[in-house]
Amino acid sequence: MKEVVFVNINELINDYYNFIKNNIKVKEINGFHEITTPFLDHFNDYIQVYISINGDEITITDDSYTISNLRAGGLSFSEKRIILIEKICAQFGMKLEEDEIFARTSRDDFGAKLDAILQCIVKVDDLCYTSRENVANFFSEDVKEYFLKKELYFTENVSLVGKSGFPFCFDMSFQRTKLKPTRWVNIVNKASKTNCIATSFGWDDTAALRDENEQMFVIINDKNPIDKGVIDGFKNLNINPIYWSNIEESLDLFTN
Repeated sequence: MKEVVFVNINELINDYYNFIKNNIKVKEINGFHEITTPFLDHFNDYIQVYISINGDEITITDDSYTISNLRAGGLSFSEKRIILIEKICAQFGMKLEEDEIFARTSRDDFGAKLDAILQCIVKVDDLCYTSRENVANFFSEDVKEYFLKKELYFTENVSLVGKSGFPFCFDMSFQRTKLKPTRWVNIVNKASKTNCIATSFGWDDTAALRDENEQMFVIINDKNPIDKGVIDGFKNLNINPIYWSNIEESLDLFTN
């Protein structure tokens, strides 16, 4: 008989904090501070951001790396796609100018802004997987349009500030009904370890703002390769993965 192991969620979160702290590297380059994080982009390179300090003002930037990589990977930038990327940046409080994702902040808000730009980069980088089949819409658009056609209505881009002080943005929220709790959804084009860590942290970090019975789902584009370890990671933290190819069978989860 398999032994049941009880895991303390607070210990898991502390492990996550320690993992981030121990795996972030800082290097000074020409007056900028280069921060290398343990999060990976679609090239399996560590995501980096750059910090400049001018008096009380701190600028955090990706130095145009994220979108330049998407262009290099063959992603075409129609007006519709540029608008969507601008919406993603705005969702996380970032600015987008000439392919550069950046924000200006103060010492007090630095931690929250650093977390926000990393969430933003992960979200924008996830779009790379749409270029390979030259699809007309991004996966997130397809998901939202599908629910609207089914007359299942939701609130988009709901941001909650967790106990860490960092904002976490949910792609969709389905309102509580008489029979069902509030249901939160993130849309994942590529189920990566980075997406799993970010979603799991945000879900736990905002727990105090939600009722205990509220549910978290990730809708995953299973046309892209999926690491089973990532799916297990979601399940272990009470996040319910749904493959896009099985969405019809899962519709009852989002009805009233």
